[in-house]
Amino acid sequence: MRALILVGVCLSGPAVASPLTDALKTHSAADVTALRAQLTDPAARCTLGAVYAVRDDLSRAALYLDGCLSADLPDDVGPEIRKHARGITKRLASANLTELAISTTPEGMTITLPALADEAMPSPVRVWVKPGPHTITATDGDFVMSTSVVAEAGKRAPVFMVAPPKQVETEPGVTSVDFTEETAIEKQTEGPPPAIKHPSLIRGKYAGASGGPTGDEIADPLAGRVTRGRARPNWLGVRIGGGITVLGDTDAQAGGAIAAAGRFGLAGPWFVAARADYSKRAVNLLGAAAGIGVSLRRTEALDVAAIAQLRGELRLGDVMERFGAGVTAGLELAPLATPITVGVRAEQGVSTLADRAFFVEVGLDWR
Repeated sequence: MRALILVGVCLSGPAVASPLTDALKTHSAADVTALRAQLTDPAARCTLGAVYAVRDDLSRAALYLDGCLSADLPDDVGPEIRKHARGITKRLASANLTELAISTTPEGMTITLPALADEAMPSPVRVWVKPGPHTITATDGDFVMSTSVVAEAGKRAPVFMVAPPKQVETEPGVTSVDFTEETAIEKQTEGPPPAIKHPSLIRGKYAGASGGPTGDEIADPLAGRVTRGRARPNWLGVRIGGGITVLGDTDAQAGGAIAAAGRFGLAGPWFVAARADYSKRAVNLLGAAAGIGVSLRRTEALDVAAIAQLRGELRLGDVMERFGAGVTAGLELAPLATPITVGVRAEQGVSTLADRAFFVEVGLDWR
């Protein structure tokens, strides 16, 4: 009977809490230090993110809770950690923090920034910081590079950092030089030297010749010089334009656009034409277009080309139809001795909320 009572007391006694459960309950500085020493363990890393969330350190909480919704976590801490992982996005938005999406070339460089002191993160990485200027440093062994970015409240800021290619050190080559002299033995001849015929010193009409001019011709000093450009098969450039836009059944409005454009040469006068732009209209939008072009007239000094493209659009702001599609046609004139290109462009939407536009554009090209 006493044995049964002892077993019942043992079974009904309190369970021993794990270190992770204790850390979630006390979330002290000592808990943070202990968990940071175990970051290779997913359960410890996710627990650290939850502890930071309880301590209102949202930037570090978001960093360490990333991927914890799908992580394999122990039953005693899993529900609590997933609750914090689901709620961190809303808390970041309420705190007006800015997401910095940092990527490097090559990947895997170590990222540090003063806003997250003592954090060393491999790229690519997403961090959330307060609005304002921030300096981001990327290191790879002895190589260090930095860049600055100004974070705006509630907005996402992509940061790209590209390291120069590593120089390959080569040992200087050993060059051998042969100083051996080669002696050629020539066959000796006997007797007088052969006779040499010398040309007459009397030329032209004095020697009885007739016909065209003799001697070197003198260039005509009055002859003009014509300088013409020579274009590459591939062009890259920018365009700025303005004109008239119409959205649906609304009245016509003035609008403008700024774009990056390119040509990629095919056989003969044909080329592929691509373009990405931002347009300020009744509804501002981002657009991309690709199609075919042909040089109607091509000389060493001038190129006149017609371009037809299919176009996709992302409308910004509060609209019923977010995405749109359309067709475009344009005509461009490029004096090849300059980097300038001028042209006209017409756009016609084919989606439900169809928009139309006519722009006159001027641009600068590298060609």
